[in-house]
Amino acid sequence: GLHRPQSGRLDRFGLWLLALISLQILGGAFVAGIDAGFIYNTWPAMDEGHLIPPDIWSNPPLWPGMFEDHRIVQFNHRMLAYLITALVGVWWWLNRG
Repeated sequence: GLHRPQSGRLDRFGLWLLALISLQILGGAFVAGIDAGFIYNTWPAMDEGHLIPPDIWSNPPLWPGMFEDHRIVQFNHRMLAYLITALVGVWWWLNRG
């Protein structure tokens, strides 16, 4: 039969992934709610070829900028997507039978 070593740890990993995906969905609501998707509408580059827009931290303070600034909201949403993609790959690798 299938042998799943350390399945408890993998189950926790899956729960963390679920939490991150839920956070990503919430982040998508912020992107849509403040129309942040219109400011940098290219992928993967933001602001004419930059992975990180050069002026992202120049104007608002981090709090409340994480929820109100178009640049920060979209950047956070993209970076969380990259993290989730990588972690799903790790989760798959650990769960392959």
